[in-house]
Amino acid sequence: MPDDWAATTPTVGEESRIQDTGAQWWINFHKAVFYVEVLMEPSVGPPPDYATGNADTKQEAMRFAQVIESRI
Repeated sequence: MPDDWAATTPTVGEESRIQDTGAQWWINFHKAVFYVEVLMEPSVGPPPDYATGNADTKQEAMRFAQVIESRI
C-alpha cells in the first residue's frame, strides 16, 4: 500500500496525505517541527462493518486532523 497515498483536499498543515487501507483511513501531515499521524477506523460495535472508501469515516478523519493542526 505505500504507493496508494493521495494528497488531502484541503491540505492539512504544510503537506499532508491520506490513504484508505481497506480497514481504516490513515492521514499524516507535518506543520512546523511537528509530524502527526491520524488513524481512524469505525468503532467496535454493531454493524455496519467498514467498507473500503467509507466517506463518513474519511470525513471524520479529516475533521480530526484539521482540529489537531489548528492547535499546533
